[in-house]
Amino acid sequence: MYSWLVGRVVRRQFAHLSTGEWRTPFAKFARDAVLRFPGDNPGAGEHRGRDEIAAFFDRTWSAFAMDFTVDAVAVTGPPWDMRALVRWRNVARAADGRAFPNRGMSFIRIRRGRVVEDEIYQDTQVVAEGFAHVERLATAARPTTGTSAPAPAP
Repeated sequence: MYSWLVGRVVRRQFAHLSTGEWRTPFAKFARDAVLRFPGDNPGAGEHRGRDEIAAFFDRTWSAFAMDFTVDAVAVTGPPWDMRALVRWRNVARAADGRAFPNRGMSFIRIRRGRVVEDEIYQDTQVVAEGFAHVERLATAARPTTGTSAPAPAP
């Protein structure tokens, strides 16, 4: 019975992520939690502790608007040491509207109501392309400074 309840809670947390409200799911992370995000992109790495995980969420949700669809949730283990497997689809949208659709799975360990581990599996190439696009947008938006006046004579 509790697996059904945990599934509802997990789906609700993904719904918060889809509205841009990452702080609500973040509040469920334990102080010493670990979030693993694979790939070669600005969000990649093993983020340990609430400060690093908050920085990950802030960086990612500052770059993209997210729209998650949870396809399946499986929960196993006792309430004091549960594991939730979540299969999801996501469309990350950059500020110019360009969409980066992706699919993935999350392996989440929950101890006594707190997320202690979240490992995300997805198409890391799509994530890298999305962050590269966002960086190009930011670079194009930066004002050019200075003029091309000749250098002063020695």
